[in-house]
Amino acid sequence: MDQHALGVDSHFFLASPHHENKPVAVSCLSLACSSSGKHALVVSWLKGDVLGEKLVTLADHLCTKDLESTVTSKPYFSERWTLLSLVLSQHVEHDYLIGDVYVERVLVKLNETLSKVKKFSEAENNDSSVSLICNVAYDCFSSATGCLLMPSSEDLLSTLFQLCAQSNEETHLPDVLICKLKKTWLFGMDPLSVRLAAQVGRALFCICRRCG
Repeated sequence: MDQHALGVDSHFFLASPHHENKPVAVSCLSLACSSSGKHALVVSWLKGDVLGEKLVTLADHLCTKDLESTVTSKPYFSERWTLLSLVLSQHVEHDYLIGDVYVERVLVKLNETLSKVKKFSEAENNDSSVSLICNVAYDCFSSATGCLLMPSSEDLLSTLFQLCAQSNEETHLPDVLICKLKKTWLFGMDPLSVRLAAQVGRALFCICRRCG
């Protein structure tokens, strides 16, 4: 079984960025998450290369266009950012909807985009994808600790920290975005610090047993 089990054609589901079909995509992915039975019908397609590559292309399109224009408030972009947030935050049986390799590649694209903000003016950054990337990262970090096990997630946290630590003169970011970046970084660091503390605790326990 494939995506047709949800009643949608693959090309229509994620067609070119100019098609107004993303609400359909979000609805279909939500439907796939609604039960293990529905998910089982389409899991091979969800994890496959066709959907994964299209989502990576979508992430590239959103990040590139948003940094070059001021149209992020339009439903066209909002719906597509919602789609990215969904595939990075929704899980079935503690597993991502799409393949891990594509989760990594989307996160890498988000990180690369944040790393470029210093090249733009404060006015341009105020209308760019920075705020929307924070929304997606927040959803990803909050969904499962598995996201924070990925190298790309740790790179994203590092970039968030660097942008928060630098002055407005260096980053060209308005105060409202700096505040949002800090909240996103802190939210991501909280479960990461808990995981690292647990790992240290287990390591110390093993050392004590050996020494004892």
